[in-house]
Amino acid sequence: MPEVEPGVRCPTGEARITPGFALKARHVIHTVGPVFRSDSASAPLLTAAISNSLRLAAETGLASIAFPGISTGVYGYPGAKAAAVSVAAVDETLTALAGQQQPQQCPQGAAGAASGGTGMLSQQEAGAGVGCSLKEVRFVLFGDALYNDFVRAAEAALNSPPA
Repeated sequence: MPEVEPGVRCPTGEARITPGFALKARHVIHTVGPVFRSDSASAPLLTAAISNSLRLAAETGLASIAFPGISTGVYGYPGAKAAAVSVAAVDETLTALAGQQQPQQCPQGAAGAASGGTGMLSQQEAGAGVGCSLKEVRFVLFGDALYNDFVRAAEAALNSPPA
């Protein structure tokens, strides 16, 4: 891939973007989540993976982004814990981006609702402002258990008072 230098790796918690090539997606944001060791060791790295991906999407002017359950497979991150960290990271990052007042970045009101066959946090459902390039954040999850973990995390975020 000429867009990425040979041998360049994406360290845990960081994000890189490449063209989508033959995919329907115009871009692919690559990130690496942590191997689960403990909450205190793993949560900051998972937060960074989500946050850096969102920032890169906003900087690139993307309208939407979809995340899998990062680190919930072979990296062993427990689903409920990964869901809570991931949903909080989306909310905190979009709120921080809103505070930067840059046109390509996002207005406040990041927490949305989980719905449909994929977990989704949508600014539109949350009543957020318009004019932001990044309009939708989805969690595309495999299996009912992980999906339900993300639904519970999104519902908890919606029902908690703003920080």
